[in-house]
Amino acid sequence: MRMENSHGGKGAEALHGGASSQPLLSIIVPAYNMEVFLERCMDSVLGQTFSDFEVIVVDDGSTDGTPALCDAYADRDSRVRVVHKSNGGIGSARNAGLRVARGAWLMFLDADDWLAPDALRSLVDAQAASGADVVAGKIARVDAQGEVIELVHEQKAGLISGAKAVWMCLVRRWLNDYCVAKIFRRSLIAVDFFPEGMFMEDHASVHAIYSGAQRVQFIPQVVYSYFVQNSVSVTNCAVRKPEVDMDFLKAIVMRYDYAMASPQLSGGQKAEFRMKTVNRMDRWMVGIYEGLQDGSVPKEKAVELDGYLRRLGEIAGREVGYEDLGGLRKQMFWPRLVAKVRLYVLPWL
Repeated sequence: MRMENSHGGKGAEALHGGASSQPLLSIIVPAYNMEVFLERCMDSVLGQTFSDFEVIVVDDGSTDGTPALCDAYADRDSRVRVVHKSNGGIGSARNAGLRVARGAWLMFLDADDWLAPDALRSLVDAQAASGADVVAGKIARVDAQGEVIELVHEQKAGLISGAKAVWMCLVRRWLNDYCVAKIFRRSLIAVDFFPEGMFMEDHASVHAIYSGAQRVQFIPQVVYSYFVQNSVSVTNCAVRKPEVDMDFLKAIVMRYDYAMASPQLSGGQKAEFRMKTVNRMDRWMVGIYEGLQDGSVPKEKAVELDGYLRRLGEIAGREVGYEDLGGLRKQMFWPRLVAKVRLYVLPWL
């Protein structure tokens, strides 16, 4: 779904193309070495049945033909604007797009994915009818032959509060934390919103957008095709790297800290989320620790993992050693079940 690029800073940025009028919607497309995929992505946007938008393609220091391809699209269509910058990672690229976005609404699209022809029309029309601050369509996971593998976090169409969306995203995980396949009211997202210098940046941050929304709407249409066989994608399990795994742990902890400080979650919801966080950290750290033992994870990652082990102990409320990894999920089963009964059953008795 998304391109893999290195960690780094903002770097110099240069803007190319774009008309002067203010569009309703700004679509931000980070692109790092996406020459093979970018044309399909851009053509899906420029062929939309809704046309009041700008596309901001952020060339994040690409070393292939991506920069020239971006400029060619900008020369061809006045709705396309290109930001050329040094490589800084996907969070940095999205933030660069946010800094120049002019639309009252925002959308994010990864350069190896594409939109359904009526995607924008479906999302914009739904928002006009409901007044929602966030409108989310469905995502289809698609293979190299264009066949749909599955729908991602398929959500029932309807309208919910922002507070409930936070709960669904963080605690229940019924709502995906991708920033794609959605339109957001611009006022909900600050410039430099995305964490930089890490992978899994939307997993660490998108819940905060729901927190600021009054209403979040889900529509039944599949608006987004998520390409799963891009060999340079961070989400491709065949090319998982230690830094991605460590950043996923970082994102889990960032989500936990946010949840514990959130006034939108009850004490019971926070208790449930604490136990879920222990389970997720336990499961993820087992694989990293095994990688340290067999040499597939560099030894210098051991110090970083030690820090997460201490944090896991703080969250679990007990001292935790590496010998405990893999068993914490079983130990947390009954406390988690009790928390669920208190939260979801007792109020109805």
